[in-house]
Amino acid sequence: MKKVKLSEYLRFVFLNKPVRVYVRAQSLDLIPIELSLLKSKIAANGNNFNQAVKRLLTLDKISVIKFWAEQNEKQDLIHAINRRDQ
Repeated sequence: MKKVKLSEYLRFVFLNKPVRVYVRAQSLDLIPIELSLLKSKIAANGNNFNQAVKRLLTLDKISVIKFWAEQNEKQDLIHAINRRDQ
């Protein structure tokens, strides 16, 4: 945007030439920054959603792992009791 000197402005006014006035809305300067932040938040939410869906799709495998963990915990508890009783 070209800045006009006062002398040029007065010349335009005295010669009845049209004067163009440019106004800039400073609030619009923040839009790219806000959109960038919003984009990163949406990407993070998309990531979380994908992880949740993958987790839901593997629930049948989780039950097997949970059963295995419970069995190992029981065996560890039995070993601890046997050691204590010795």
